[in-house]
Amino acid sequence: MKPSLRTLILFLLVPVLFLLIGLQAWYVHNALERSILDGFDRKLLSVGSATARLIDGDLHERRQALPTEVDWQGDDFTEYFDSEDPYFIDHREILNELREATGLTYLYTQIHLGEDQIFYFLDGSPEEEWTVPGTRDTLPEGSTTAIRDVQAFGSSWVTGILDWDVWGLVKAGYYPLRNSDGDTVAMVGADVNVSIIQQKTRRALFAILFLGVPTLCLALVVVFRIASALTKPIEQIRYAALSLAAGTPPDEPLKTGVREVRQLAQKLTLLQDKVSRQQREALAMEVRLQKVRRNPHGIGSNGEVKKACAEKADSSPVSSLDPLFFLNATPPFSRLPAMQLLILSQAVTQRSYPAGKVLCPAGYVPEYLFIPYKGSVVGTEGKPIAGFPGAASILSGQPNQETMETGPSGCHLLLLRRGKFLTLVEERPDLFHDLQGLSNNPST
Repeated sequence: MKPSLRTLILFLLVPVLFLLIGLQAWYVHNALERSILDGFDRKLLSVGSATARLIDGDLHERRQALPTEVDWQGDDFTEYFDSEDPYFIDHREILNELREATGLTYLYTQIHLGEDQIFYFLDGSPEEEWTVPGTRDTLPEGSTTAIRDVQAFGSSWVTGILDWDVWGLVKAGYYPLRNSDGDTVAMVGADVNVSIIQQKTRRALFAILFLGVPTLCLALVVVFRIASALTKPIEQIRYAALSLAAGTPPDEPLKTGVREVRQLAQKLTLLQDKVSRQQREALAMEVRLQKVRRNPHGIGSNGEVKKACAEKADSSPVSSLDPLFFLNATPPFSRLPAMQLLILSQAVTQRSYPAGKVLCPAGYVPEYLFIPYKGSVVGTEGKPIAGFPGAASILSGQPNQETMETGPSGCHLLLLRRGKFLTLVEERPDLFHDLQGLSNNPST
């Protein structure tokens, strides 16, 4: 069974709706993720800048100085610094409070040794993660040049996601720590663990889903209402059209708010009114025709009817009622029901032709069935063609063997198009043999 129009509309709109909402959610998610990352970038630099202003750069420079006998190839420089010194303890507390207040993972100072080597100095991590001053570390791949530029040129820098062997996945910001002369002596590092970023991103995603699900439900309701708004009036129009085709126009007028469908409904309403008017006229004509068939002598015999039509053709075009009564007086059409005969009378066209007018050349199938009501149609030798000229050729589908033309006194004809004639024969096969016989019998 073929799907309904409403189902087709829903099958079209619902996937498009889900696609659009999915694309919008993806776009919003990416925008929020970028916004969160940008926010962390700004936070890392802001905290780094604030921390650099809290730390005395001159004192930091003196404290970080290494003795000349330092083993630069050693694992770390922790032996040269006293981690219990109040300087380190005080700064650990200050940096730890600032780290917790800003929601960062690590906050510290570091000094670049060259290549990919650094060592940590001040650290604001909690006690279990606190890094001893002088601890060396190897920079992750891709960050060496930027770290060197921070300390060498005093620029600030925010990394992407770094996979650090010791600290895991982090995003870091570095800000130069300067002395009173403006020289960069170290750098402040502010790190945030990627899990914190992912947590905020997930929260943003949940917020999108929290808002998106009701929006999707609302959109589905709107889609169903749109589908109903489109299909309901179309269904009404379809019902009205089927009713018209069945001959029973609907009682209620068509109502719809969609402009295009409303225009179609208005056209159908006009057609409905026209059909109703024609039905009333046809009923009146059918009543009159039935009276004629019950008492044909009331308006004259069949021969008199044909004679009256022929006489009227001399003075003026035959009126719209004349074809009806002429066909009613002409076998085999006289056997047709009144309504079918009425339809046939409205399908024919009246034409008057002078003598010698070629109606159909030899070798062609006529385009019309010719029904003479005055004058004659003759063949090539001037012999009158009896019955209905062209009927035999149209019924057989074979071209005419001779040219058909009007007789010496011209001819008045009713013309019925070939297609409509064949439709009539298909609907009334009992007329087939009668029409063939009338067309081939010279005495008819």
